[in-house]
Amino acid sequence: MSSSSSNTNSKDENLRIFKKIKSFVSELQNITSIQSVKNYFLFLDKTPDNHSKGVAKQVSIFRDWILANEKAITQADVKLLSENPIEYNKDIQIPLKSIALENESSIQEVILKHLQLILFLFNPSEELNLVISSQKSKVKNEENFLNSFMNKIEQSFSNTEFTDPMQATTQLMSSNIFGDLVSSLEQGVNDGSLDLMSLMGTVQGMMGALKSEDPTAAASIDSMMGSLMGGGFPFGPSGDEKKN
Repeated sequence: MSSSSSNTNSKDENLRIFKKIKSFVSELQNITSIQSVKNYFLFLDKTPDNHSKGVAKQVSIFRDWILANEKAITQADVKLLSENPIEYNKDIQIPLKSIALENESSIQEVILKHLQLILFLFNPSEELNLVISSQKSKVKNEENFLNSFMNKIEQSFSNTEFTDPMQATTQLMSSNIFGDLVSSLEQGVNDGSLDLMSLMGTVQGMMGALKSEDPTAAASIDSMMGSLMGGGFPFGPSGDEKKN
């Protein structure tokens, strides 16, 4: 293989990892108020894809931190993560362990899934491949459930434009979609085909992408799911029926 061909492959691989990193940090900056994390996303977002040195620098920073935390990431244990931040400089850094620990377990699961996928890009071990494959099979039902729900919303409101999240939420809550969602969710939990914790983790992952594409839709769906899990559904976060 020629030197130029090798360099091209390296740049392509770096860009693929860089885009995954940027997607991850985009979601992180939506779940924390820490300014240095928001600064990190802005910095990544302003780094052009064709700026090979800038892309390589960010990939290198993440590679060092990810590989240093390989055990914690593979074992999916946020408590084992290093206290050291992912750091470009003092104003552009991500104290990932503290962010993970200050959030609930469903969000921790999403963070760990991102980290495992990034780790796999750096070090595609068989052990990690089995972990990721196992997780994919576990969340398949939850993803299918949410995709079906999102498709129903899109079909029902394809000709309606909302600029106010509260208006969109009210419209969704008063539609048949919400009733269908409650019935389907209750049936899924009762027959064991759906796991609430996995479902909420999947919701968090989908919301991160949707917030950048359609903030109004994301806000209304987030509000609906919050209402559903907070009191509208007869099961708590653990999946156990609430006592009367």
